[in-house]
Amino acid sequence: MIIALSCGRKGSKGFSNKNITKLGLHPMMAYPIIAARHCSLIDKVYFSSDCEGQIITAILYGADKTYKRPDHLATDSALLEDVYVWLFNKVRINMPIEFVVLLMSNAPGINSKMIEEMILILRENKEADSICTVSKYLEYSPYRMRKIKDEWLVNWEDCSDEITCDRNSGEACYIYDCSAAIVRPYCLDYIHEGTLPQKWLGKKILPYNKYRDIPCLDIDSSWQTKQMESWLEKYW
Repeated sequence: MIIALSCGRKGSKGFSNKNITKLGLHPMMAYPIIAARHCSLIDKVYFSSDCEGQIITAILYGADKTYKRPDHLATDSALLEDVYVWLFNKVRINMPIEFVVLLMSNAPGINSKMIEEMILILRENKEADSICTVSKYLEYSPYRMRKIKDEWLVNWEDCSDEITCDRNSGEACYIYDCSAAIVRPYCLDYIHEGTLPQKWLGKKILPYNKYRDIPCLDIDSSWQTKQMESWLEKYW
């Protein structure tokens, strides 16, 4: 059995009611639910939130079952990894679960074809703990990033002589863009053994970067919606 878990929070950082804000044709949070619902390899889709409006939206867009997120997991300090583990333990059933598809309400850059391809790749690679969507952001490479130290602006990472002002001169830089992660159940059962900062990915993580000529992200600010609208117009 393959299940999908999607989570949202009423007071999530960013602009007001972002998860139920319309983005293109649908509320932002609907895209990952629709993608999971239309993937033939997924058996059940579950959603959790402390927000009644988000729960109603999840039901309207096809979530099989919804759960009220407990108060202690609905604060600014609550970690998403704890929410995933809590929800997984709520829905796990007396049947073997092959994979868990982890989605985020503010990360709409996913469709059913991508999820299916990711599942098949992970199924083929028995050594991998997980597979996740990644986007290339050369302009944000560690070689180009800086930090403030003792009031001075200094390099975040030592640069070799081969690094220039050309953003293509450094090693390619990828970020888990949070659109989707498919993990084996033991990644959640033993989450404290996973790799920081997203411990639910386990240790051996496969990258999936197809359909990413327009990079994706989990949206926290209203100006980021324009980037995702461009992606949705091309790939949804």
